[in-house]
Amino acid sequence: MPRKERSSRGHAKPSGSRRPDQPSAFERLIESVPAVLESLPDEAQHRVAATSWACLLALLQHTCHTIDLHWNEVAPGGTLAGLAQRLERRSVPVPGSLRIGIIHRDSLGNPRDHGGPPYEGHSHACFAADDAAALLEAFRDLQDAGTRHLRKLMSNADMMNSPLRVRGLYDWSFSPDATKPGSRTIMGVLQRPAVQEQLRDLRVRHFALAGGGCKALSRCLAGASNLHTLHFWDHKMSTAGVVALAGSLRGLRHLRTFKIRSPGSIRAAGVVALMEMLEGSPIEDFTMDGHDDVGPEGCAAVERMLKNTSTLRRLLLSMARHGTSLDGIVVGPPSTCKGLGGALGAGLASNATVKEIHLEFEPLGGEDGTAFARGLETNRTLETLLLENSALGDASVEALGQALGEGCPVKDLALIYNAFGAGGSGFARGVSSSSHLVQLEIAGAPDFGDDELAALAHELETGAVGQVLQQLSLCDTNTGPEGVAELSAALLGNTTLRVLKLCENPLGDEGVSELVGNGFLRFNRTLEVLVLRDVGMSDEGIMWLGTGLAGNVTLRELHVPCNYITASGLDRLVASWFIREPSIQIEELYLGYQGEAEQVPDKNDEIVRCIYEAVSRFGWPLRVLGMQRWRGLRMWTLRRMRAWGCEVLTGEDEDEE
Repeated sequence: MPRKERSSRGHAKPSGSRRPDQPSAFERLIESVPAVLESLPDEAQHRVAATSWACLLALLQHTCHTIDLHWNEVAPGGTLAGLAQRLERRSVPVPGSLRIGIIHRDSLGNPRDHGGPPYEGHSHACFAADDAAALLEAFRDLQDAGTRHLRKLMSNADMMNSPLRVRGLYDWSFSPDATKPGSRTIMGVLQRPAVQEQLRDLRVRHFALAGGGCKALSRCLAGASNLHTLHFWDHKMSTAGVVALAGSLRGLRHLRTFKIRSPGSIRAAGVVALMEMLEGSPIEDFTMDGHDDVGPEGCAAVERMLKNTSTLRRLLLSMARHGTSLDGIVVGPPSTCKGLGGALGAGLASNATVKEIHLEFEPLGGEDGTAFARGLETNRTLETLLLENSALGDASVEALGQALGEGCPVKDLALIYNAFGAGGSGFARGVSSSSHLVQLEIAGAPDFGDDELAALAHELETGAVGQVLQQLSLCDTNTGPEGVAELSAALLGNTTLRVLKLCENPLGDEGVSELVGNGFLRFNRTLEVLVLRDVGMSDEGIMWLGTGLAGNVTLRELHVPCNYITASGLDRLVASWFIREPSIQIEELYLGYQGEAEQVPDKNDEIVRCIYEAVSRFGWPLRVLGMQRWRGLRMWTLRRMRAWGCEVLTGEDEDEE
């Protein structure tokens, strides 16, 4: 099975001035034993590759790494030129690839606004790494890397009798216009038989392929015999188009990942075609986003696929959010999807391959949710389950707990924006005798309150779940001081929990005092991450927290953004930690935006200087200090912190957790 493609964004050009005349011992080692380099983590490979040309060449020749090249690196003298001098073109291309951005001049929107990385507002193409010389020559008469030049680039290479071997095409720009740059260009490139033969990765968005356009794409895909990854998002695809697309993928024996999103267009016939295709395909990761009511025939197809697949590992299903706008597209009137939960449960009962399931906006309320949960009782392979906006009620959640107690090996469970309350107590009782849960997240459940948390806390203290759970996240529930007091008491002797998140809950200063008042944080020796985001904590609460942490030597991350903490309160907190011999080992402290708390710029800079004293004088191992939107921080103060190895985050777009 091909290895998963790994990417290094913004790869630095190896420094020729620092490279010794003779390869280092490590360079000779990885050249003779490539497995040494391949065994390193991805980030370590990236760093090693940036140290010298020898390491970069070894990375490309022996791994599936992809190197991103920007336009200035394609120009003469850039990284591409260096690779062209050192890589010899082979009849069988090396595993590594070169990815070159092809900018969409009129892309709509900022990709960061949509939660995507910066590259997602553009397009790019991937080529075999040892095509570097042909690429460099083909680029010579092109002024930039505009979309319109992709065909010209390939034509230039053809004229030199060195046709480019295209590994991947990626067009994820946000324009929903069928005439946007790139659609016709990429379709023209895909129609080349040589491209179909070499293509490994295709990701396209908003092609608006209605009518014959989808048939043309299906014909191209049918010839892409080495395709490994396909992401397809289109808002105008017809049911016939979905059926044709599914049919074109049946013979692709190397396809491992297929994600399709077509809001409101994936109806019963399309679902049946996709499920039948999955039954006999080697696909391991499948996403169907935006389907409509699948009907009885669609439910039967889903159940049959789950019973018969021998390769599927990850499944994501998401129903179209009817009556709402998706990227400016309104997909129609509300509908239901009766029977899908039961079909999923029946299929998973005997499934032996699927390890991860995400269900979003799937109606699993009532009997459907209960049937889904009961089907999991005999499943012995599922490890990750996310149920978001799935209308789970009390009976469904209680049945889910019973299934986990019966032996279903789910380790990571997330219940997000559902409609259960008292069922949370039943869920806790279900995992009392047996549990594999390592991570549990309950979010967006306003009916999950102190009583439900008390029941969960009891099982954490006495039941099986408390012996294995490492991460507990209770966010945007109705948890108050009473529930937190029960949780703190239950965790007093716990030796497994590593991460505790209590975000967007009405704790207030009283709740924080209940969390730390019994010595839970002071004496705990396993908790590493504590997140108290938006819990209504003021200076009084942060002092309670500081007192509770005095003596703690294991906590590494503390997040308290979106509260009401002032610089004065923080000043007293830090001072209290270091009055005596310091024991605090927090490496990352995130303060973030502090709501309507009074901000005094001079005082803000003073507290950073106070933290600097703790870092430089007492050896506080602080590496990250998050102070987003704290005004008045002076540059020289930040530089002093950085000189001691502590990065101060001040930008609004930086993570506040």
